[in-house]
Amino acid sequence: MDGKLYKRLRMALGLTTSELGEKVGVGSNYISIMENGKKPVSELQAMKLKELIEQRYKEGDECFKILKEIFNK
Repeated sequence: MDGKLYKRLRMALGLTTSELGEKVGVGSNYISIMENGKKPVSELQAMKLKELIEQRYKEGDECFKILKEIFNK
C-alpha cells in the first residue's frame, strides 16, 4: 500500500492523522510521513488500517451501509 492510498482510506474513515495514529498506536507525525511518501507504509500499519476498516464495517458504519445499498441495486 502506498502513502496516497493510506491517506485516502484515512480520510474516507473521517479520521485526522492524530485520531488514526491513536487507533493504530503511532504518532500523527508518523502517519503524515507515510502519507507523504517519506517512509513506506509498513505491513503492520497496513494490517492495522485494514482491521480498523473491518471493525467499522462490522459495526455498521453509515458509509458502508450506503455502499451496500448502491452495490445491491
